[in-house]
Amino acid sequence: MAGGAANWARALTRAAIVIGTGVVLLKTTTPNEQQMYDNLSPDLKRSVDAQRHAHERAAQSARIREQQSELAAQQDTAKANWLK
Repeated sequence: MAGGAANWARALTRAAIVIGTGVVLLKTTTPNEQQMYDNLSPDLKRSVDAQRHAHERAAQSARIREQQSELAAQQDTAKANWLK
């Protein structure tokens, strides 16, 4: 097996070049989120905006429910301490 290590080194180098080329192509040709949004039609933009607002409202409602449950727990412990 003459040149076994050299063959491995050459194969690894070529594999790294192929993978590196793929990464560079991916990064240069794939649009980011803002570019993708800018290229949408107005109907799709309205749909995306509606989904974003619905998600924000749901997250806000979840935060409010969590705060209310924490406040209720604090009020229960305060009332129990007051009764002692």
